Amino acid sequence: MLERLRMIQLDSDNKVVYWTKKHKIKILYKAKTGKFHYYIPDFKIIYSDGSVVIEEVKGRMTDDVKIKAKYANVFCNNKGYVYRLITQRELNENGEYRKFIRDFRKE
Repeated sequence: MLERLRMIQLDSDNKVVYWTKKHKIKILYKAKTGKFHYYIPDFKIIYSDGSVVIEEVKGRMTDDVKIKAKYANVFCNNKGYVYRLITQRELNENGEYRKFIRDFRKE
């Protein structure tokens, strides 16, 4: 649901030229277990100013999310991208997420 709301927001943002979930970005990270895994971020967004943002949408912060974000930041810095982590709290700052859920349940 959070990702769906974010897609609606991206579609209505006139600064967004293009966004996709079907990117080929895989970020190698080391989990708490010591094993390496790949992490695929939720969105790749290109803005009208040419900036590229790799974005992850999460309901809440966990240790796993923080670890992935650390590796994603390094990956993005090396590529000249920006990494953005958005939580449910941020999506609901103006009550938009609550309204989205309420409207979705009416459908």
